[in-house]
Amino acid sequence: TNLDKVFGPEVKEVIKEELVALGEGKTEFEGEGINYDLQGNRLHIYLRWTVLPGHEDTLERVLVSIVDVTDRVKAEERVRALADKLVALHLAVQSLQRCRTLEEVCKAAVDGASRILDFSMCSIGLVQGDMLVPLAFTGPVKPRPFKRGESLAWKTLELGKTMWGNIDNFPEARPVNKRLCSVISVPIADLGVFQATSTKPNAFSEDDVRLAEILAGHLREEIQRVQLEEQLREQAIRDPLTGLYNRRHLTEVLGRELERARRYGHPFAVMIVDLDNFKRVNDRFGHLKGDEVLREVAKLIRTTVRESDLVFRYGGDEFLIVLPETDGGAKRVGARLRRALARWCKEAGLDALGFGLSIGVATWDPAAPLSAEELLRKADKALYRAKKRKRALA
Repeated sequence: TNLDKVFGPEVKEVIKEELVALGEGKTEFEGEGINYDLQGNRLHIYLRWTVLPGHEDTLERVLVSIVDVTDRVKAEERVRALADKLVALHLAVQSLQRCRTLEEVCKAAVDGASRILDFSMCSIGLVQGDMLVPLAFTGPVKPRPFKRGESLAWKTLELGKTMWGNIDNFPEARPVNKRLCSVISVPIADLGVFQATSTKPNAFSEDDVRLAEILAGHLREEIQRVQLEEQLREQAIRDPLTGLYNRRHLTEVLGRELERARRYGHPFAVMIVDLDNFKRVNDRFGHLKGDEVLREVAKLIRTTVRESDLVFRYGGDEFLIVLPETDGGAKRVGARLRRALARWCKEAGLDALGFGLSIGVATWDPAAPLSAEELLRKADKALYRAKKRKRALA
């Protein structure tokens, strides 16, 4: 037998050594090698020979077994590759569990997917109203948002099942790169879609699809966890009646603003707003009407100040506004608030109650810095003086 036809040239020297050993009395040999069939397909070959002893009138013989073990080797390689991917999936899930925002979760999922799947591009889009908006991606081109009913991603979401295969099979697909040939599109419950694409045709196996679905399942759980945590954080720092920040959150905000003001040497102002004669609303119309008035006044303040200003419910009928990078401008803000409240009172039919605002302002100046407690105390004293002047004029 010409063993060169069974084993490739890379093991030829080994075969020669074994043949020499056979002549020197070695009775067994086994090994594996690589060769190619007539079509050029790679084969894994297992060879075993055993020397059978001769008898009186017979010579020694060699029993040779040659077996094509290509399927077995491929199965072993697949198992090893799948084991590596499962380890990467486990690490990706651990990374997801440490995230605190939606953006962090989506980015961690994309990063984890890059160690699990062989793709050219990957993206995660979440539903925002009637749009599917990409929150994380990897690849040469940023994916664009899609309107409801547009693209393979929306079809995946609406059907609630994974779509995968060659992109040509999906007329809904809108690839951002014409070179992309294969796709996996996995729904993340009704929250969004995970997609991976490749420039290779038939790039993804059933194992890849299953791993992508497992990753999407964990992604769904972590997105829901982050959303719940955000809701709980909001509930902890919001006043339930007005929706404004509560007094508990004020300590954190003031500390942050003081630190920023010290770092950049910028002033900022604190304004305490008290509703004059609010008790008359409760006395005349009841507490339910009083709650409605507080909600409307909170909305009025929120829409009158700047986007960057932070509004708190400071007490029963008191509000506090933190105005970053503001000093003398706080007086103009107070004037706008008074005018806005006067217009609203007239529209609401409350102008006869003598409803108005008393305002106390304190400014943090880098030339004469104050602590948070000193700043609030200064604003409170300014409010007291303003109310005292109003009572003197009444």
